[in-house]
Amino acid sequence: MTILDEPPGDLLTGVDVPQFASWTRRVVAALLDSAILTGTAFVVEGYLHGIAWWGSSGAAGATPPGREVLVAGAVLLALQAFTGATPGKRVAGIRVVHEVTGRPIGVLRTLGREVAHIVDAICWIGYLRPLWHERRRTIADSAAGTDVVLGRPGPRVGGVDAWTAAAAALCTIAVGLSTGGSTSYSGGSTFPCTASDGSRVDLRVPSTSSTTRLGVTRAGSPTDDLTATWTYPPGTVPPDGTELASRITADDGSETNHTTTVDGVADDAGEAEGTWTVSIPPGELARDGSDWTWRAEVTTPDGATVQVCTVHHVLG
Repeated sequence: MTILDEPPGDLLTGVDVPQFASWTRRVVAALLDSAILTGTAFVVEGYLHGIAWWGSSGAAGATPPGREVLVAGAVLLALQAFTGATPGKRVAGIRVVHEVTGRPIGVLRTLGREVAHIVDAICWIGYLRPLWHERRRTIADSAAGTDVVLGRPGPRVGGVDAWTAAAAALCTIAVGLSTGGSTSYSGGSTFPCTASDGSRVDLRVPSTSSTTRLGVTRAGSPTDDLTATWTYPPGTVPPDGTELASRITADDGSETNHTTTVDGVADDAGEAEGTWTVSIPPGELARDGSDWTWRAEVTTPDGATVQVCTVHHVLG
């Protein structure tokens, strides 16, 4: 007969059993990390992408994040890979560790875990799985061999967890930059101009908004297209091949051009009025920033360009 001196498996005494993080703590951490990304977008890009859910696959039709937001996301991934905790996780008191070693999981496993979150995002089943899983794992955790446990990595300075204090300050600022604030609106405007040939161009700027958060003001995106409408009275309709251009120059010097070309003008078109409209999608204004110059130009078939009208827009 064999007598076991030690109880097997989970009955072993003296073994540190990790305390798995609750679903609520994980949600709080995800919201705080998302606030960091959204706050970064608000500060550097001047308009909102909406909440960028940390670990989600993104929303259909969302504006792709800019370079600065991608850099911020890369920093969050690096912190999780090498310390086990992003700022949001540190504030929530949780960290991601290897299921066997209990140590941070490194870059490759971190990236693989983020990719696996795509499966979690399907109907949110994977994100809800920690509510009933014995180790409180998402599908991505099981695939990557990771656990999310209680605890904060890093040393203390004079008995104070300086890293957690810094993370809390960062998350507080990020929440302030990603939510709330005050919004002001400006009504739409139409700027009529008359060219020397008797034609008329109306530049219509739709209503815009600006949002201020923690003293930082950024322009919002107009909901309607900007339009430049050329109207030629009888006898002045331009010939085929004439280009009507609407050009926006941003404060950084970049330019967006939208044009239409006069085509199919009948021989007797001079007896009727002619109208052409060029539209600029509102998203391009948001990309161009709060200060921009809008020019309406006419280029004849022989290459001569005439600037009909200019509008300067400055947020304020």
